[in-house]
Amino acid sequence: MAVGQNLVDLEVEVGKRRPQHRDDFFDVGSEVSAGGFLMVDCIDSDRPIRVVQITGVPHPLERLQRDCLELLLGHRASIRIRFYPLELYSKTMGPSKSRQQIAAEETQRVIVEAAADLFFERGFHATSIAQIAAAADVAIQTVYNSVGSKKELLSRVLDHAAGGDRAPTPVATFMQQQAEAQADPTRIIELLVTFWKGALARTAPVFRVIREAAATDPDAAALEHARASQRLANYLTAAHLLHDRGALREKLTVDQAAATIFAVGHPEIYRSLVLDGSWSEQQWTDWVRTTLNSALLSPR
Repeated sequence: MAVGQNLVDLEVEVGKRRPQHRDDFFDVGSEVSAGGFLMVDCIDSDRPIRVVQITGVPHPLERLQRDCLELLLGHRASIRIRFYPLELYSKTMGPSKSRQQIAAEETQRVIVEAAADLFFERGFHATSIAQIAAAADVAIQTVYNSVGSKKELLSRVLDHAAGGDRAPTPVATFMQQQAEAQADPTRIIELLVTFWKGALARTAPVFRVIREAAATDPDAAALEHARASQRLANYLTAAHLLHDRGALREKLTVDQAAATIFAVGHPEIYRSLVLDGSWSEQQWTDWVRTTLNSALLSPR
């Protein structure tokens, strides 16, 4: 069970005070009018469950942890529960997804996973759209309609690998939501380190495919350049958050801070030190954390 500020992309129904179906909603046994509002969502290890409940209690975390632990009895052992302030949730959560949207996302997921398997096994050039369609058990036109060209497929494979169990929600979206909720600048850096620990290992095979393809394919080379530019832009957002909190070292500009984050967290640095080098994950993690804190933050 975790207490956090970040949001999970899921289909929601808001405002139900009692469960309509036992499998769809958890009732934490609290009245909405009793106190401070919290949003509760429950997610299993594979996908979000359609469970959202608005709850208010005088001492919310103590009460909700007790109630939710009782609700977990008889449910899957892998369930996770997170608590969110209602104000944050209502500002950032979009409308519920339609059945058509859910079906479209599932089709895209199957296609992207098939493309990833083939890219890793055969490489970018040796993989055709027809092979991807056959592996995903869809029509060739469905691949183009749902995702796009081979270049767009490779980009989407990278998105899914980076997002992990939060895909297809864009990394920039959920990372910004998490970072904006942090008042302590060291926590913003820790969010980056924690994300990189999982994402760089997951995306390493994708970056290998992109790197090899970019050597001879202009589209792949353009993708490699575009994704690097995108990462730098995302880190510029993080640098602005540190600047807005008055945390950056004296004379360090926002652009310089973003470039520092970009360099330290670069996939090629991770590959050289950990995957191809002799560093352990823990050595790399300690170095990244220490380097970013020392290079970016003003001494307290």
